[in-house]
Amino acid sequence: IRHVYSIKHHHRNDGKMPGSRSVRGRHNYGKRAADKHDQCRKDTQMCRKGKAIECKIEMEKVTSPNSQCIKNKEGKFVRWGKLFRTDEMNKMTDADLTYLASTGLKTVVDFRTATEKEGGFGGMMPAAPDKLPSTVKNPYNLEINAGNIFSDEIIGSISKGLSEEETAQIMIDGYIEMISYDDYVAKYKEFFKYLQDENSLPLSYHCSAGKDRTGVATMLILSALDVDKATIMKDYLLSKEYIKGK
Repeated sequence: IRHVYSIKHHHRNDGKMPGSRSVRGRHNYGKRAADKHDQCRKDTQMCRKGKAIECKIEMEKVTSPNSQCIKNKEGKFVRWGKLFRTDEMNKMTDADLTYLASTGLKTVVDFRTATEKEGGFGGMMPAAPDKLPSTVKNPYNLEINAGNIFSDEIIGSISKGLSEEETAQIMIDGYIEMISYDDYVAKYKEFFKYLQDENSLPLSYHCSAGKDRTGVATMLILSALDVDKATIMKDYLLSKEYIKGK
């Protein structure tokens, strides 16, 4: 099964504005990825002129486009090279690890549960520990099990088959919990503590699919940067296209 990978790159136009913008592609990174990444940086000049660009990162087997430049309500563009949004990081190749090390990545925040990382359910869910580049000094586990989706009850229901309505309700319940349960709100607050610490940057954050828990984290980041709701939603919905396999 081809692993789908999402990653956030960042840039700014005034030397002050922190933030994130999307580059989503399929795993793996190839030997030309760094060259393509440098070209993306150069293309930010087009963003500053208000022009939409489609920057591409060359992977080992595929080329995938990124989203257009994101700017906030004041017209400031979000920043390059500080935050990386990913899905599970257990399938990284040596080339991938070398590329991420070249970014100077220092911190990885993992929103997955212990079951997701260590495996369980009689082998139904294999162990999936992160593979991290040598530059990472700060791995943090901020477990969020919204909707209790990895409980025996939910897993049992899923294995028996759920209707579209039942599946949708599980997801709705999970999203409500992520932003309302005190424990999970505390985890996102701790996440923001790392984001605001220059000694923790560059930083990568992820869950399993890079869509729900990670998507909420990205929504919170862009909201804090005063990006409008429509743009945040457009960025969030890119996951529907780029991680169809999950």
